[in-house]
Amino acid sequence: MRVYSIIGATRNIGKTRIIEQLIKEFKERGIPVTVIKHTEKDLDMEGKDTYRFMKTGAEKTIALTPNGATIFTREKSLEKVLEKYVEKRGIILVEGLKRSKYPKIVIVEVIDEIDKLKFEGKLLAIVVKNNLKKYAIRGKPIYRIDEIGKIADLIENTALKETLKCMGGLNCGLCGYKSCKDYAKAIIHGDDWEGKCKLKYRVKLEIDGREIQIKPYVEYVLFNIIDGYVKTLKGYTPKFKEVKVKIEDAEANT
Repeated sequence: MRVYSIIGATRNIGKTRIIEQLIKEFKERGIPVTVIKHTEKDLDMEGKDTYRFMKTGAEKTIALTPNGATIFTREKSLEKVLEKYVEKRGIILVEGLKRSKYPKIVIVEVIDEIDKLKFEGKLLAIVVKNNLKKYAIRGKPIYRIDEIGKIADLIENTALKETLKCMGGLNCGLCGYKSCKDYAKAIIHGDDWEGKCKLKYRVKLEIDGREIQIKPYVEYVLFNIIDGYVKTLKGYTPKFKEVKVKIEDAEANT
């Protein structure tokens, strides 16, 4: 999933402003954006109907208004919120959550602050509010706070690469697109959803140590036959890394 966290070295450093500008930039490019904001404050107010429903024991409450809807849920995990409530398309920006596993764009007043900031996940880029004297640090790009177009380019290009990693890379066309890149772009631009790649799981066929080349459609059919049977067995896990099926000639081993 294309999730990028915007964090700052200090409070009120401009995280919200940058996210607002990125939303506008991506909207002009035709890329839908979902934003998740981390806050220490409870947004549901005591005494309100939604608060009372949740207090009574509702798993989630939805407040529907003429201007949109607000979902109140007991879920506190970012991963669970992404899984349950965020569409598998477009780009997701997170304001805050330094301890999340997702790539970080860090905003600092001066470049030296980056060494004092503790966070988890990969450092994607640094945004500096003062004048720049260096182009990169730790091999990561540095941008001025007003270089929104360049920051958006980095996020979009990174999103494309990450989306392509989840595909077979054969440009087989089984998903309905001419190439994996076309499908990945459709996902990022919100024109389609993840999950159509037929060759996410690759099938390799060997006979006596010699690899046999098989066409993408045959590979897809073989996977579905094997997976359809294996998933009925005790011990099957849907998020497997590898499944091995070995056929041996019993007489040859006697």
